[in-house]
Amino acid sequence: MLNSIDSDLDRLVKGTFYTFGSLILVKLIMTLNSIVVARMLMPTNLGLLTILDQISSIVLIIANLGMPLALVKYISELCVVEPREIKKYLSTSFIIVIGSSLTFCMLYSLLNSRIAQFYNEPILGQIIIFSAMTTFAYSIWEMGGAVLRGLQKIKMLSALNVVKWAVIVPVNIFLIRLFGLVGAAMALMICAFVNGVLMLIVVNHHVRKHGFGLSLLSFNTNVTKKLVGYGLPATISAILASFPMWVAVSYLSKVCSFASVGLFRVSFSLMSIIMFIPVALAVPVVPLFSELEKKNRNRMENFFHRCIRLTALVMIPTTVGLAIFSKYIITLLYGAEYYLAWRVLLLFCVGVYFFSLSSIIGYLIAGTGRMWQGSFLNLIWASAFVVLSIILINAFGLNGFGWAYLISYIIHTMISFAYLKIGFGIAVKNIKNLLFIGFVSYCITYLLLTTNGFSEILIFIFSLSFFVVILIFFYTLLSNDEKHILFSLLKIIPGNKAHM
Repeated sequence: MLNSIDSDLDRLVKGTFYTFGSLILVKLIMTLNSIVVARMLMPTNLGLLTILDQISSIVLIIANLGMPLALVKYISELCVVEPREIKKYLSTSFIIVIGSSLTFCMLYSLLNSRIAQFYNEPILGQIIIFSAMTTFAYSIWEMGGAVLRGLQKIKMLSALNVVKWAVIVPVNIFLIRLFGLVGAAMALMICAFVNGVLMLIVVNHHVRKHGFGLSLLSFNTNVTKKLVGYGLPATISAILASFPMWVAVSYLSKVCSFASVGLFRVSFSLMSIIMFIPVALAVPVVPLFSELEKKNRNRMENFFHRCIRLTALVMIPTTVGLAIFSKYIITLLYGAEYYLAWRVLLLFCVGVYFFSLSSIIGYLIAGTGRMWQGSFLNLIWASAFVVLSIILINAFGLNGFGWAYLISYIIHTMISFAYLKIGFGIAVKNIKNLLFIGFVSYCITYLLLTTNGFSEILIFIFSLSFFVVILIFFYTLLSNDEKHILFSLLKIIPGNKAHM
């Protein structure tokens, strides 16, 4: 059993290694891009672009109908039991997505004037056309990415993800300089189509190499029922995750201003840098959970315990570090216009810790095919977030957004742990102490950053000292296996290639 667990961890390291490395690079490129866009557009136009991104993300979710996640599940399972059946799933899913994407993206573009009227910003009507075409291209890219994930081609997917973001920075600089906000929308569209074509070329090569093939003339009704049966709750779950954010951002623009939405985007962009940790785990973990459920439930449960403990141990010092230096990072990278975003970033950092814990449970749910249960848990979060956003944004403005995000994810995480015990019979005993330690760490961080009456230099010294203590403390909590995994991911220890 121990050898089996070690084998699962080695596969996690291998899958996460490529994802981890590429996501660090991707996050650096995304951060550079967000800095360029923020400085060139300024808060108000950045807020308008954020509104557009929120709408297009919802359209993309609906257009995909949950097919990417369904494709990952079925390809990873069929590779083990019946590889010849994969061709049916590939062809059917691509036909469904192409048809639905064309339909919903056309509808999105036809509603451009009504959307612009709702926000009372005529320029939105112009750039929604570009956004609709961008959404279609990325729906194809996501399907291709799903194929590579299912085939465990993590290294190739990671490389394509780097290329996806690398091309956008120079294009953004050129087109924003020429056309402003419209240029930003044009840059997204051009890069989306370039990346979509590249993804299709790579996917076509790999499916032919495996002997599956891909035909847009082959449609299977029985396969459709399976794909939709898995994909529909996944779509609902994704909408429940994205729709509340759009509601909150739109409400923020109405109650405060588009400039406040721009400040939100800066803080959220920085927060997304540390979200790569749970996101990196998702690529290898979902198919691994799916596979282990078929083979050995005890191995699956032990693997889950290791994943969630390691995530908690890494996320606390990471989020504390970003929170402590939030003022300096925002001012240095984005400029004084965005300084006020540090308070909401502080709240986002605490919220993303709880998000990371609930994400691991979400990956277990997705990997074991319990999509409706996952949708119900997301419905709880969505309801809490929308209600809290309306109340707290109205009372505290942008900071109210941060409090709503934090409180809603605390609620979601606690309920997810309860479902884990009821639905899977898994009690996560090794996380209770870490939750308490995290709570204390965040309270101290908040007091350090919000205390008045001391010089900025003195507060910085205290904050830096506290961060160093946190790093040392959490390093001592890591087991030898956990240190080995982290060092392998960072290529710090010799001999890690043996585990690759």
